Amino acid sequence: MKYGRPIPFSASIGGVATAVRAGQCRLHSWQIVNNTGALAYVQVFNKLQANVTLGTTPPDYVIPLPANGGAVMPYNDTGIEHDTGITIACTTTRNNNTGATCDILMDIR
Repeated sequence: MKYGRPIPFSASIGGVATAVRAGQCRLHSWQIVNNTGALAYVQVFNKLQANVTLGTTPPDYVIPLPANGGAVMPYNDTGIEHDTGITIACTTTRNNNTGATCDILMDIR
């Protein structure tokens, strides 16, 4: 399946559902920095932003981030397929709506 040119996403995110990309795509890599002094989590949803209610909608997967640390997924040719889109949030637990602050860079195709 061909997804076209890479679309980088770079932003500071928090406890608000943030649209990364609508429609079918693949997430090929990420670099994330947790700017807080406590454990944080990036919730990732294979949903459009309008269909995500933080604390109610379960994330499709969660990326844990150590306090004042980060996470890297090096570039992967296969990527993680999302058939609806990618929406993310950075929170203090795996499935709530209390915001933490994270800086994120994603390679999406």
